[in-house]
Amino acid sequence: MRSLQWMLAGFALLLCGVYAHSQVQGAGVSSSSGSGTVSLSVITSAPSLRGIKGAPFSADVTEESDQALVDGNHIHREMHGRIFRDSEGRTRQEHELLRVMGSEEKRVRVTIMDSVQQVLITLDQQNKVATIRHIGQPSTPATVPATRLTNRPAAASAPQPRVPSMQHEDLGTMEIEGFVVTGRRLTHTMEAGRIGNDKPLVSVSETWYSDELKETLLTKSESAQSGQHVRKLVNIHLGDPDPSLFQTPPDYTVKDTSQ
Repeated sequence: MRSLQWMLAGFALLLCGVYAHSQVQGAGVSSSSGSGTVSLSVITSAPSLRGIKGAPFSADVTEESDQALVDGNHIHREMHGRIFRDSEGRTRQEHELLRVMGSEEKRVRVTIMDSVQQVLITLDQQNKVATIRHIGQPSTPATVPATRLTNRPAAASAPQPRVPSMQHEDLGTMEIEGFVVTGRRLTHTMEAGRIGNDKPLVSVSETWYSDELKETLLTKSESAQSGQHVRKLVNIHLGDPDPSLFQTPPDYTVKDTSQ
């Protein structure tokens, strides 16, 4: 995925890539002549998981965050995780959760996205609970309650919001962990006065993508508000991981959200 898979505020692994997408298949509108009543019927489908086949690998993931405060203080955070993908496109992601204040306990969230069975599995390792969400269920119609229209004058067109300046830049190629990656930079400029700022605010993000792995290997972002963030894949190994990594452990309690 070429899109930035990184959330500045959350500073946690995202699900790389983000492989689950919601879709709206269609909508129909029917009206009753002379009654002023309109009913809207929307056909929606559940999200689907689209796996990347034929590019299996495993890797460690590191995330670092640096933020400078106005009093001269400095905050540095570092988190670690792992990512796995098999030949069928199943993925498993493990990432550390931010510790609760005052707690020294390190917790890890595990997410398995099974594009074959179309299920999303979240493993709570502390309580040994597996939560399963089924994706790609048959489409079901959802009807929006009828709305009565009145002969009100058309509302005046709302002023269009100002669009922040965005600049895209190709960065060429380089090598990361033995893989050729292609870089892109996105520069976002918010003009002075937009949110009370007396000077323009500039944020910059970079992504470095491997065509061979079909994966972003390095992400960088920097802004005056959020500081610097770096996410990278290291210790990359090609080949299928252990199949058990994509299954629910036998000693876990299963919670199926479809039941």
